[in-house]
Amino acid sequence: MSAPVRFTCFRRGASLATAVVVAGSLGIIGAALIGVTPAAAATCDTSWTNAAGGAWNVAGNWSGGVPTGSTNACIGAGGASVTGTYTVTITGNANTASLLLGGSSGTQTLSVSTGTANLNIGAASTINANGVLALDSTDGSDSFLTGSTSLLTNDGIFKILNTSPNANMFVRVPVTNDSGGTVSIGSPNTFQDGFDGATTTTNNGTFIITAAGNLTVRSNPLTSAFTNSGGTLTNNGTLTVNKSSTFTQRGGTESGNAVVLTGRATLDDDTTASPGAFSIQGQANITGTGSNPGVAAGQTVTIAG
Repeated sequence: MSAPVRFTCFRRGASLATAVVVAGSLGIIGAALIGVTPAAAATCDTSWTNAAGGAWNVAGNWSGGVPTGSTNACIGAGGASVTGTYTVTITGNANTASLLLGGSSGTQTLSVSTGTANLNIGAASTINANGVLALDSTDGSDSFLTGSTSLLTNDGIFKILNTSPNANMFVRVPVTNDSGGTVSIGSPNTFQDGFDGATTTTNNGTFIITAAGNLTVRSNPLTSAFTNSGGTLTNNGTLTVNKSSTFTQRGGTESGNAVVLTGRATLDDDTTASPGAFSIQGQANITGTGSNPGVAAGQTVTIAG
């Protein structure tokens, strides 16, 4: 017999009630998630050559000039790129076709951080093991990572910082965090949304929301989703899924604070999924699109009407 799963249910105007339910089939048909097919970053058209770091928009820092939406950029790896430890800073708008970040040694950091900074990637891009992509605001303005359906694969570090707590950080690209990758959310105003196109974050590595961090996954206006496929999701802050978005729990564990689902969001669960804590609020839903739809043993689901 399957191990019991505990539901804590709240209903407005009623006293607290707790029900223990045997893990099993939900009997609900769910919607399929929108996925993106991974692809390797293209050959370098222009490579970073300044071992001291510097500004993205300075032509002399690149072997083939400042990247454009039709050129593939490499920092630390490929082409004529230099290794070592340095930071490349984006101020205002920056465009590239694909981005390859991180070389064989040292640490190469790309900081999107000043003057309503926006890095727009137009093709599949990769953060290698020694690469760091930092989304931040040093002047209080919002910062953006955009690219519609261009998949960003992380094998290094992708971090969203909290230098200006009132600034908004927008992630508008699909992200796959591989087994060796780390994503850290430190900003209290981080949004993954579908403003430019459908986005899905897929976690197979280490995904951390710090105590000060707040990540909101929202379909605005197109579909957004978060799939905890493997690895670990540590939620020391707040993770909210709303506006018809979907959180899919599979092989990855979820610990710390519960994932909050509200505003017609959906929890897609399976009896074979790993442990986690979830809070279903308002008009949010529970469904299952895997081979064994249902709530897994070791999970806690709190339902608040």
